[in-house]
Formats: sequence, C-alpha cells, structure tokens
Amino acid sequence: MSGDDRPAIIRALREGSSFLVLLHELPDGDSVGAALAMVLVLERMGKRVMAVGVDRIPRPYRFLPRADKAVVSGDLPLSAGLAVESWDTSIMLDCADPERAGAAWPLARKARTLINIDHHVTNIGYGDLNLVDAHASATAELVYALARDLGIEIDRDLANCLFVGIMTDTGSFRYSNASAHTFRIGAELVEAGASPEELAARIWESRPVSSLRLLARALTTLGLSDDGRMAWLTVDDAALADAGAEEQEVEGFVNYPRSLEGVEVAMLFRPMADGRTRVALRSKGRADVSRVARSLGGGGHPRAAGCILPPGPDRALDRVLAAAWREVSS
Repeated sequence: MSGDDRPAIIRALREGSSFLVLLHELPDGDSVGAALAMVLVLERMGKRVMAVGVDRIPRPYRFLPRADKAVVSGDLPLSAGLAVESWDTSIMLDCADPERAGAAWPLARKARTLINIDHHVTNIGYGDLNLVDAHASATAELVYALARDLGIEIDRDLANCLFVGIMTDTGSFRYSNASAHTFRIGAELVEAGASPEELAARIWESRPVSSLRLLARALTTLGLSDDGRMAWLTVDDAALADAGAEEQEVEGFVNYPRSLEGVEVAMLFRPMADGRTRVALRSKGRADVSRVARSLGGGGHPRAAGCILPPGPDRALDRVLAAAWREVSS
C-alpha cells in the first residue's frame, strides 16, 4: 500500500490546534521515536499534543524527551482532563493496521481527522489522510521529512528521537532498508547532536538482569527445521514470571534464531493468556515474511513482520511453519 497526502497533512498540522499521537501495542524503537519526535514537532508549533498508547513506553526508551509524558490509553480521560472528542486530530504512527494500536484505536477514531503515517508495505490506508511510504527505512524517517517541510529546526532532542527510530528499525543501519538516503539523514541527525554511541548503549547495553534470565529461558526452547532454514523460540507467561521480566523485554529475541547460519526465516512465539499467540517473523534476506504474515492475518515488512493467531485446533507452531515453508520453498 502506498499513499502520499503530504501537502494535506502539512496543512492539517499547521491548521489544527490539538493532537493525539498514537503508539502501537508493545511499542518498539520506531514507534516510540517517531511518536515522541512528532510530539516535539507539534509542541514547537504551539499545538496542544499528547502521546497515547495501550502499553507503557518500554524501559530502554524512557530516557527520550517527553517519554515521561506519554499516557496509557486507559488513563486518558483522567490525565487529559477533558473529553477525547475535543481533540482535533489523531495521528497513527507505525501502524500498518489500525488494530495494531489495540485498545487505543477507538480514541483515534473519535478525533475529527485521522492521519496515518507509516512505512509498512501492508498498510491499508485507513486514515482520512495517509502518508505511507514502504521505501522509508522507518516511520521516524517520514516524521523527519515532515519536520523539514514544516521548517522545524532539528535540535538534539528531536535528533535523538528520530535517530532511535531509524537506528532500531534498520538494525543499527545494517538491514537492507537502510538506503543511502537513510545514511544521509543519520549523518544530519548526528550533526544536530544525536550520539550513536550513547543511544546504542542506552538501548542495547543497559538491560536489566531479568532480560538475560528471560533470554536464557527462551534459548532452551530453540527449535530448528530439519533442513535448517527455519528456527524459532517460544516465550510463555511462566518464563516471564520466573525471570521477573516485563513483556517489553521480549523485544529483539527473534533475532537470536535469525542469527544462525543457514536460517532464512526466524520466528518467536508468544502464547497469550486469552489463548491467542503473538508471532514475530524475521527474514535474513531471500524470504518475504510479510507474505507469510498476511496469509495468517497479519502484516509487516518483507524482512520483519508479525501476526496474532486466534485459538484453534491446530498448534500455532504448525500453522506458521507450514506458511513459512511455502515461502522458503517458492
């Protein structure tokens, strides 16, 4: 899906007075970085703005500016001190499907105008105004472009938020989505004050001990297909409880099976209390896991995608392996 209502979005950002900025469920670095950057941009334009998500911002990203002001959706009426309907515009960021915002999605729908800004190829163009560019490395890259169009100076705070979004979604500029344009943006953000060393240390080298305990437990579940082209881990509620870990600490675990020699598709299974299973999918290059995810009701990028499987007679593992096998064998 692609859509570029950029001129109309610029006009809406200039003319609107109040904005809800939505993060997706279990927000990753791009969701957080893009949302907080958008908050900073709108504040500098003199707008009333609030970042809202169904989950708390994960610990590694809480050092970013305005992270402490983000509101969990269930607390919004009390925290906002006014009715949701009084907000002019809601901005959905990094959500290919509106349901990705979870329980916060109904809040977005109540605003008079819905803006959808995303870089997932599977985005369905659900906004009143859409800026969807599957060639962008991260949603933060699109927020950067909007900031430039609006004439907003990129200072250190804004640079840090944008750099985190791009850095995390490109695997520290290692993945195929990091284009020459992405590197040019990264250089400008560094010139504006972003420190790659400091940001990487805060995000990847400041984990709580519970995260390593959880990883140790997850690695015991490692599975490998007979031909070695698919590998997976499972993290259940018992593992989180035993490690004393938070849900957000599971982020990034799927990259461990992906790192194995010969593996083309990696998966992480997260059984949920309601019987559903959250599945993260990663490809090393040849396989398009967005096709796998779409066949199972999800979406994402060719190299990173996901889905949530409902309870059913077939095991989640069997269903995903069958779909992934069709992709790696095609």
